[in-house]
Amino acid sequence: MQPICLTAFVFALAMVFAVQVPAADLSVRIELDGSAAKVSGSFTNPAKFSNQRNLSFLSSIAGVAPPPERLSDVTLSDDAGRKAEVRRLTDTEFLALSPYSEWSYRVELKPPANINAYAHFSWIDQQAGILMLRDLLPDMATGTSAKVELIAGQKVVTSAKLLGGNVFDVNDVGNAMFYLTSASAYKKEWS
Repeated sequence: MQPICLTAFVFALAMVFAVQVPAADLSVRIELDGSAAKVSGSFTNPAKFSNQRNLSFLSSIAGVAPPPERLSDVTLSDDAGRKAEVRRLTDTEFLALSPYSEWSYRVELKPPANINAYAHFSWIDQQAGILMLRDLLPDMATGTSAKVELIAGQKVVTSAKLLGGNVFDVNDVGNAMFYLTSASAYKKEWS
């Protein structure tokens, strides 16, 4: 193969991979601690998010509202790590007084009292749990992609692509789910 053809071939191959592997819009870390999760994240593609002052979450799904005490310890900061003053407007809506690019908060994941909520909200107990990114992450994340690091201490079953260790490539945050189970329950259920 002539050098110019080889160069053109390598360039074309590089372009194919560049198109097929887009960068994630968000970088997210979810660390489970008992019946709660500490969620932190940042914009890896800030231009995609024009409103960087509001932080809102689903207020209801299928007519079921999350418990009012579900979200706590909300912190928003800019690229330099300066914390923004945050006002809680409702149980699921927060306002930063300055633009933010990083966030963290705590989400209670106790199993819901309303049995109808099991299929709509993330929850975890001693044996199993379901994490749905559409209710764990802010509304602005729906329809975006994310690199998600999940620190669970349990067996994780998901359709998201495993990048290595406990990091997953999620193409559509609004539809991503993670099923968690203890190692012994996993062997019974999936063996």
